[in-house]
Amino acid sequence: MSTDSWELSDELRQIHSLGSGTPIPSASTATSRCKKGDQMYGTIARLKVRKDHLREFFALGKEWDDRERRRAIGYVGAELMWEEKEEGRACMVVHFTSRESYLENANSPEQDAFYRRLRACLESDPEWIDGTFGRWDSAYAHPPKWSLGDAGQ
Repeated sequence: MSTDSWELSDELRQIHSLGSGTPIPSASTATSRCKKGDQMYGTIARLKVRKDHLREFFALGKEWDDRERRRAIGYVGAELMWEEKEEGRACMVVHFTSRESYLENANSPEQDAFYRRLRACLESDPEWIDGTFGRWDSAYAHPPKWSLGDAGQ
């Protein structure tokens, strides 16, 4: 393997493997965890991982799965998509059962401390896109609140 390659070594694959063995929930499973009438809420973080901190980045993911997620009430799961156009660039999609649980976690001192450790693995601050998740590819899809005018209030 060349030193310029972003492929994971066997050691990094082992670090990244889920310690709990819990599968990532599907959108329909995750949505069923929300209170009736609520939609999932969360964030998409577009980030760039420093190549010399890739090991630490994956170790933090394992730590989150092993310990940190227990304190994040309403946390459903997260996914990571590595972009093809630029090495090290990724989008992390994080789901919570509600906006309230997301904000409670985001504003906690524990999450701030964890984020500071994650941030040390990145080249710059992530781009954050917070919002409500909904289905698009289903008969159960519905328009966002903002499109309903006063009826969505």
